Amino acid sequence: QQSLRHQADIAAAQDGVRQALARDDVRRAVAVWVGARAKYPGEAVWTTLEEEINAREAVLKRQAGISAAEKGVREALSRDDIRQAVAALMAARARYAGEPAWATLEAEINARQAVLKRQYEIASIAESVRRWLNLDHPKDDPEAMSGAQKRGALLSRRLNDLPSAMAELAAAR
Repeated sequence: QQSLRHQADIAAAQDGVRQALARDDVRRAVAVWVGARAKYPGEAVWTTLEEEINAREAVLKRQAGISAAEKGVREALSRDDIRQAVAALMAARARYAGEPAWATLEAEINARQAVLKRQYEIASIAESVRRWLNLDHPKDDPEAMSGAQKRGALLSRRLNDLPSAMAELAAAR
């Protein structure tokens, strides 16, 4: 009877440890394992359970590290800090090789970089068009003109500059 009780307690401890590990509750698994091992020292099953606990703990630690790395890359991207995002991704790849998440993050970095490049190009084109539209034409003497003449001369200059500005816009598309 003592032997049956002993075996039942060990089986219950094994189940308790494995259920706790299935829930990612490493603390509970360790507590059950330590308690049962203290009560029934020298059982071969304790080594196996210890290995299972250590393996699960390592997996959870790796998952946490990967999640933290993903978060770091995405935070850098949210600040448009492409250099920091790339550096964080490279460090994560070195530390946690072979993770499928890295390809996704690399695609996110490339996409954000393309958006930022396009925004820069658009801003540059807009500035160039503004320069075209605001060109000074020294041949016109604004002091010698009336208000209506000034507006007419300005409109005429803008109409003359418009084809060049439109050509630049068309080239950008």
